Amino acid sequence: MFEDLVDGTVVDSSGASGYQYLPRIPVTFENGVCYDIGTITNETNLSDITFTSETLVQTCELWFATSETVPTTHQWPANTYWIDSATGAAPTLLASKNYRIVFRNEPNKIIASIAYLY
Repeated sequence: MFEDLVDGTVVDSSGASGYQYLPRIPVTFENGVCYDIGTITNETNLSDITFTSETLVQTCELWFATSETVPTTHQWPANTYWIDSATGAAPTLLASKNYRIVFRNEPNKIIASIAYLY
């Protein structure tokens, strides 16, 4: 059983706190959730995903891996600005890596950044 707290953390029945981990492609991004979507492919389309609120600032993480053949035609959530790029363009992914991406819902756009990869 999880109890949601105001800052996005959750507490489980043992009393431990942290962020919820969901191994699936989300329909909407929820604040404080880490989504693990597995291996990203050219068919991975995240363009319709939005956050659960249009008026709140919310943050989540998206975890995924890349295969030996790097996908190039996958799609990110619409209206995403990547702060890792001077132009706001999405990064070029590297082969055989594990990515941790942070998405933040701000007024009028989604800000994204690579938190880390390994």
